[in-house]
Amino acid sequence: MPRPRSSSKSVVSPLNWLSAHLPLVILAGLTLNGLAVVVAGALKSAAGPSMLFGLSPFQLVTVLAAVALVARGKASLPRNAWLEAPVILLALIPSSAVAWGALMLYAGFLVWKTRGGQRIGAALFAGLAATSLWSAVGMSWLAGPITTAEALMVANFLSFAVPEVAWSGNVVGPEGGFRLILLPACASADMVPKALVALAALVAFFDGAYDRRFVNLAAITAILLVIGNWIRLAAMAVSYEHYELIHCPLGANIFDLYQTVLIVAAAYMLIGQVERPRHA
Repeated sequence: MPRPRSSSKSVVSPLNWLSAHLPLVILAGLTLNGLAVVVAGALKSAAGPSMLFGLSPFQLVTVLAAVALVARGKASLPRNAWLEAPVILLALIPSSAVAWGALMLYAGFLVWKTRGGQRIGAALFAGLAATSLWSAVGMSWLAGPITTAEALMVANFLSFAVPEVAWSGNVVGPEGGFRLILLPACASADMVPKALVALAALVAFFDGAYDRRFVNLAAITAILLVIGNWIRLAAMAVSYEHYELIHCPLGANIFDLYQTVLIVAAAYMLIGQVERPRHA
């Protein structure tokens, strides 16, 4: 007699699943490698880690949107063993700069080879890598002129609160009083690029439109972020007490919330302006 057919579904082995989803695993692995260095530094910080363990809320938003867009694509991602092999080796190196560079290279390959939502997701990974590499390497190379220019603007804002302001290089504060040393991580040039990528990620995830409205609203959002950062730095430069209050984990989390609200509000305005087809 013929054997009855089994109604149980075939079990997919971990190796088969890994092979089928290797491009997405590579993207996620390189991203985790890059972010792990930031988390490790936050855990070792004497001030204690912030609510996001030193990670930018913009980076987290971009990662979630990029993974979702790449994963929900109907077409399988392209494969290239000659590129995958060295990229996987680079992912094993505990260096954020190496991880971001490899991620930008591999995501760029996927942007070239994919279409639709998967291409947008890959582009978001590339944008995440580019802005993070800028923070890790570019900001270090140009730290002097960037922090000097930012300190000058902070001195102008501080002059509204104190009568005399001392400014020299990346050091600013009241004349004869407390001095705030501006570091590259506090500069607006480090924050704004990540913010714009996160805004693009939210708009893409919710099927918004990239048009002139996106450019205009992105520019306005960037200006508000910069002004908010200058006000925050000027408030920290008033006195050591102000510095301790604003720079502590609670103050840092409040500023993170301010940034997040701006990006979410801008994305909501862009998504709400998209005309949806009406169904009978």
